[in-house]
Amino acid sequence: MTATSFLHWVELLAKLAAMAAAYYVVGRLGLLLAIPPGYATAVWPASGIALAGTLLFGYRVWPGILLGSFLINLRTSLDTTSTASILNSTALAASIGMGASLQAIVGAFLIRRFTQYPTAFVEARDIIKFLLLGGPVSCLVNATWSVTSLLLSGVIQPVEYLFHWWTWWVGDAIGVITFTPLIVIWAARPAVFSHGRQISLALCLAFALVVIFFIYTNAWEQDRIELEFKRRTDQLSQQLQKNFDNYIDVLHSVENLYASSVPINRQQFKTFVSRWFSRHPGIRAVSWSPRILDSERANYEQAAREDFQVTEQSPQGQLVRAAPRAEYIPVYYSESVRGSGRALGFDAASDPTRREALNRARDTGKPTATDPLRLIQDGERQGGFVVFLAVYKPGRPQNSLEERRLNLHGYISGAFRINEMMNATLKGAKMDDIEIRLFDAREKKRLLYEHRSKELKSQPVEANHAIQPARLQTAVPFEIAGHQWIVQFAPRSTRVAGMECSCGRTIFYRLIGRLPSYTNRPHCETAGH
Repeated sequence: MTATSFLHWVELLAKLAAMAAAYYVVGRLGLLLAIPPGYATAVWPASGIALAGTLLFGYRVWPGILLGSFLINLRTSLDTTSTASILNSTALAASIGMGASLQAIVGAFLIRRFTQYPTAFVEARDIIKFLLLGGPVSCLVNATWSVTSLLLSGVIQPVEYLFHWWTWWVGDAIGVITFTPLIVIWAARPAVFSHGRQISLALCLAFALVVIFFIYTNAWEQDRIELEFKRRTDQLSQQLQKNFDNYIDVLHSVENLYASSVPINRQQFKTFVSRWFSRHPGIRAVSWSPRILDSERANYEQAAREDFQVTEQSPQGQLVRAAPRAEYIPVYYSESVRGSGRALGFDAASDPTRREALNRARDTGKPTATDPLRLIQDGERQGGFVVFLAVYKPGRPQNSLEERRLNLHGYISGAFRINEMMNATLKGAKMDDIEIRLFDAREKKRLLYEHRSKELKSQPVEANHAIQPARLQTAVPFEIAGHQWIVQFAPRSTRVAGMECSCGRTIFYRLIGRLPSYTNRPHCETAGH
């Protein structure tokens, strides 16, 4: 290798390193202007740096642009939760870097081809073509390439595509229109753009003041949005807890019916319970399940309806006659939205999940919910849970654990379908711009309910199988009959983004949009001289 070629490679590597460093530093500063949820910014100065570097140093600096963009996006969006997520976020950052470098190449080619570059700022016609080709036209490349990459990677939903595309395109275009002329002017021969250099200093100061104003205004608006979001989610949380407590009160009212020493027959039970279904749509069934010893089983089966028998679920999910054991907790009276149903005779103690809740309800004397399960009453295989409330023999002591176990009479139980309970609870609430998800606190990846915007309802619920991070979100823990749940409130990203920057971004765009016109004026005057 000759000394000349060695110096050539050293010079090229230095340009690439300088390009990557400049893009990275300016890009990190540009993230201060990010519009939530953060995939695009109100103005992206690094796009102007990339185009100016390509014009000044040639197309060979594209690897430096790619590297700078890659490092910015990798640091911003790297997901280390798994090997697959690391590969996906790395590939996404690389793809966005390719879009940035391709855009700079296209912009430089169009400017060299259709303007009098490097004297493009002498004639007004060339100034206009420079700004249009380098800004709005060439910036179509990265906006389309990168936002499509976000979509294919699953980072954004199809309904969010146009919003992010528009923000990306505007940010890149303003970055090019604002910064590329300034850099080209300062890099040119002093005799050509002496006037331009003088005015560019004032413009840089003006831009800095506008950016400071934008950051301050955006922070103020963000605080306002956070307070409003917290106020609304607090109201929804209180509404949820209140309605869930009302559901449990239904079981207490039936418990009071059995607290008397007067026997309750099937018709009386039906008359008392049926009124609750219209008031509380989430309740699928209310049942009375006495505690029956094995020696009492035959008498209970004979005294009940002709087709009544104590049953349990087979491994295949079918109800079969229960095997002999010391005691049973069969559903003896049951009323549901569809009548008495197939739950009659089912021994709740035969199922481990239900048995664990039965034992806790008996020992504590408090309503106890099962883990999420499929209801016996529900043939549609939707998620639900059962709440058991122990009923003790009238007049018998129940102060100690031993007394409660000895004097147990049976259980009042309520079967709840989660979807219908949540929909009924949230009915009438304004939630078009808020996503709501319900999780089991024991298994945070187990999504039990999801309220989504109308645009996203076509997407499968299974796609969101864990608590999703969001810039604004509230995860509220609450309790239903001793079982812990988590409700996550998160705003729709596009809706909240539009709200957050409604004022600051509009003023920012108007002020920024005037800067290129001031940049052009001294150039035309110089040409006249």
